Amino acid sequence: MLGKDIKWKIALIGDGDQKQYLQKLASDLNIKEKISFFGFKNNRLEYLNGFDVFVLPSRLEGIPRCLMEALAAGKPVTSDIPGSRELIQNGETGYSFIPEDAQDFNLKIKNIFKNSKEAHELCSKRQRKDIP
Repeated sequence: MLGKDIKWKIALIGDGDQKQYLQKLASDLNIKEKISFFGFKNNRLEYLNGFDVFVLPSRLEGIPRCLMEALAAGKPVTSDIPGSRELIQNGETGYSFIPEDAQDFNLKIKNIFKNSKEAHELCSKRQRKDIP
């Protein structure tokens, strides 16, 4: 987990076949007060303004439109699934993590929060299109 030095809350937007499993898991781990399950939202882009970071830990996405939307909104992003690799160049346009590696995933999230200024400078640079 992220530890006590980082204040965190998770917002899950969308519905899927894992929703009930994730709700039970949150309850079993005694973290359900930290996770909001919003379900499907037509206005999902309005939620981006409240995010400090956007994470797409899916195992498979076709064209990850939600990731493109988060990039356009200037949010630090992390993902490493087919489809996102064309959008995220690690340390340049976002941060990638090793698929199926919870420890690496956790480390990348911690690094974004601990190096918040750097992460937001990366987003600003990305929005100005200063990157190749």
